[in-house]
Amino acid sequence: MRPASAMSRRHVRFTVRWPVLYGTDELVAQGTLLDLSATGCRFAGTMPLESGMPLWLRLYPEQRDGLISIEQASVRWVNSNEFGLELTDVPPADRQWLMRFLEGVERRLAFQGVPISSDAGVEGMPLTLAIKNS
Repeated sequence: MRPASAMSRRHVRFTVRWPVLYGTDELVAQGTLLDLSATGCRFAGTMPLESGMPLWLRLYPEQRDGLISIEQASVRWVNSNEFGLELTDVPPADRQWLMRFLEGVERRLAFQGVPISSDAGVEGMPLTLAIKNS
């Protein structure tokens, strides 16, 4: 069953499989980033979380040397060991890299003629607008 927040998503999410470390002031755990958008992500992890919890994340994309820091994210939904997050504090250089990465994925899919579906319905915002609005 999909979380209610997925129905109100504003940006298309793209599938990735990146290792991630995440934590709070007291705990650190590891997981796998499953998908990513301009403002959020979904991942599976080893530490249980609760809706509303603030977290930090360290993403390790295979397409980049070095990690991506997410200084603060907020848990929006929980489904067993999968979690949906809103990314609230991303350093500018890391945000720029993520936006370029997502824009490249969107462009490649469009070039290949792959329809880009969105959970957002009528409220969906193309990634190129999300980048300009960030």
